[in-house]
Amino acid sequence: MARQPMGIPSGGRSETVVCEAELQLNSGNHVWLRAAQDMRLMSTRGIAWITFDGEAGETIVRPGEVFVILSGKTALIGPLHESVRLELGVAPDVRMSPSYAPYAV
Repeated sequence: MARQPMGIPSGGRSETVVCEAELQLNSGNHVWLRAAQDMRLMSTRGIAWITFDGEAGETIVRPGEVFVILSGKTALIGPLHESVRLELGVAPDVRMSPSYAPYAV
């Protein structure tokens, strides 16, 4: 499956600004995403757990699943088992979607 860049409109212009990264986390490693701005995460390999600063519980993201961190949230992310590979990018207008729900899309 070919990777498609995730983009957002750039200030009303017809061009698109692409924001994408891959993140590999191995067992025992984790990453803080502070004040994320509508960040889209998709697991491409392995299972990730996500927990939010000041909130109880965790969210699990399995391979092929997409999760959106809403603006201003601080998240801690790690692999559930040995390792996880995530694609990160800007979520395109998640709040405009008819299926919008807080935290998950």
